[in-house]
Amino acid sequence: MRRFLKDRERISFSKLKREIIDPGICTLCGACVASCEVLSIAAGKPALKGRCTACGVCYNQCPRTITTESSLIGKVRDVFTAKSLLSEVKGQDGGVVTSMLLYALEDGLIDSAVMTVKSEDEPWKPVSIVAQTSEDILRSAGSIYVHSLTMESLLSSIKRGSRSIGFVGPPCNIDAVHKMQNSPYGLLHL
Repeated sequence: MRRFLKDRERISFSKLKREIIDPGICTLCGACVASCEVLSIAAGKPALKGRCTACGVCYNQCPRTITTESSLIGKVRDVFTAKSLLSEVKGQDGGVVTSMLLYALEDGLIDSAVMTVKSEDEPWKPVSIVAQTSEDILRSAGSIYVHSLTMESLLSSIKRGSRSIGFVGPPCNIDAVHKMQNSPYGLLHL
């Protein structure tokens, strides 16, 4: 009986596949792949490339598992509209995020930012970058309305020693960062 209960507590990749990937709920944010060395993206979906140890990290890091209504919206204090006054900023919706990141980098509030740029070969596809210069941030201005795999860049930035990182991404990626930050596995405890 004790062994049976212990086995029931284990969460394997198959649960993530069954509940999130197969039904098409996966947003392809890459949180599961970034948090587990035996997962990779294959044929546009997370897949096993090694033996699953049923540690549960991939399932618990997924922004689409254990979701409540309040976690979808978050805590909103105020809502604003804004437009950048910087002439070099040519952003999609006023360039506010680009301007804030430029300010944060210049003032030393961040040492890098995880963002996406358009692929040079396929401009409709995003490529995740770790921006460490104003030029990188300006190159990333504008929106790309498609899934972007930014979580691997975030974790590689941390491994390279970045400690104050700006992060830009769609809501599913932001949810993944929030889950990693509050994870008992210590994935983003800086």
